[in-house]
Amino acid sequence: MEQATKEIANSLHVNNLSTILVNVPYRQPGNVVKHIPVVFTVWKNGNYFKAFALCNEETQRILNLPDALPFQLKHGKPTPSRQAHERIVWEIAEELIKINVIN
Repeated sequence: MEQATKEIANSLHVNNLSTILVNVPYRQPGNVVKHIPVVFTVWKNGNYFKAFALCNEETQRILNLPDALPFQLKHGKPTPSRQAHERIVWEIAEELIKINVIN
C-alpha cells in the first residue's frame, strides 16, 4: 500500500513536505478560547499546498476543520482558500519556512 501511495504521488508530482504541530484554537461556552494540538501533514503540488489534519473525527468536529486546508504562496505569503482557517495556515507556513522547506 505504501509503495502504491508513493507511486501515485510521484506520478502526480505531489510531494509530502513535512509534518507540523499546530495548537488550534476553539471557543467554548462563555467565549473561552482553548487550544488543541493537531498534527498536520503538508503536501505540495506546484505552487499549491494542502495541509491534512491527522486527528480523530471528534477533534476535527470540535475544531471545525475540513479534511484538508488548501493554500498557495503568493508573494511569499500563504493565502488560504477560506479565511476561517487563515491563522492555522499562517502557522503551518511559518513552520515550513522556519525548517527551510519553503522560502
